[in-house]
Parts: sequence; structure tokens; C-alpha cells
Amino acid sequence: MKKRIPILLVCIMAFTVPVFAQKGAGGSWEWKSRPNKNKEQSVFWVDIKQRGDKVSGRYTFAQLVDGENDGADSSFVPFIGTVNGDTISIEFNPNDIHGIEEVEANVRYKRPKSPSMATLKLANGKLVWTLTKGKIDLDVPRQLTLSRLK
Repeated sequence: MKKRIPILLVCIMAFTVPVFAQKGAGGSWEWKSRPNKNKEQSVFWVDIKQRGDKVSGRYTFAQLVDGENDGADSSFVPFIGTVNGDTISIEFNPNDIHGIEEVEANVRYKRPKSPSMATLKLANGKLVWTLTKGKIDLDVPRQLTLSRLK
């Protein structure tokens, strides 16, 4: 009986540690620009779903006026990627834009001839997005830091 307890404990630890490590960047993240003189600002969200070392998700963008969004101009772009340590490498087609009303339609990523690419790195509880190839066609910087949505 004494030999089974340590083996059982080792097995439990072997299966729980990877689960905790994988949950790091999964979920929803947000970045907002500073409001301009008309109280307009850009907002950029990233929703990440992770299975093992593979991720899928979408980035969503919109314009806020006085901090409010009516959803009329919100759009999203699907992506896929892989996890390597604390970094996710994703690819997406910035021209594959879908209206927010399609969120529940299970829109999937369709790879173009030359996809745009970005890395997402988890650092100090924040997610740093860096565009590494191509374009994003939004009024956002090539690198931005997102905070986790609660």
C-alpha cells in the first residue's frame, strides 16, 4: 500500500501540472487606445481557446465613443496558432472580417496564400501582442499590451 500512494501522487501531479501551465493565456483579453479630443477610442479584444499546444480564437475590434460601444461597428477575425512555453504564435487573414452578429455561427479560420502573423507573449499577468508579419488593417499599434477581462 505504501508504494501505491507515491505512485498515485506522481500520476496526479503529472496530469495536473500541464493543465495549469496551459491555462495561462486562454480566455479574453482587452486593449484600449487613449480617447481622442472627441472621446473616441479604439478597442481590441483577443479571445483564445487552447487545446494542448494548439490555439484558436478571434480578435475583435470596435470604436468607442465616450467609453460606449453600440456594437454596430464591431467586427472579428478568426485565427489559429501554436503554443511554445509562454509564447503563442498565431496566423490570421486580416481581410477575413466577420460582423459581430456572426460570433455564434462558428466561423473558422481560412488560410490565405500569405497569412499575417503575430506572437502573443504572457508576461506579468499581461498579454503582449506583436504583429510579426503582414498587416492588421486597424488603427492599433504593431505591439500592444492587453489585460485579462474578468
